[in-house]
Amino acid sequence: MRVACAAAVIAGGSAERLAVSGRLAEQAVTAAVEAGDPGLSCQALELLAMSLRPGDLTAAGYVLRRELAVAEGAPDDADTAAWATDLRRNARF
Repeated sequence: MRVACAAAVIAGGSAERLAVSGRLAEQAVTAAVEAGDPGLSCQALELLAMSLRPGDLTAAGYVLRRELAVAEGAPDDADTAAWATDLRRNARF
């Protein structure tokens, strides 16, 4: 749920909305990690990177590298394999 809320907030694009989405995404990352769900972790990390990118490219790159590590370290399944493939293909961080 927090991932969906963060995505909706990012869509607004203002600095305030990006800050709110960042906080929601951080909460979603924590919840996904605690739940042991790599696919959800990747989604939450992606949103966190999106919220950080306008203000801090270095931090966003760190989050994307973390997302790639989660996707590559996950058990074999279609969702996390797709995340890893997309991240490697689009790696500019």
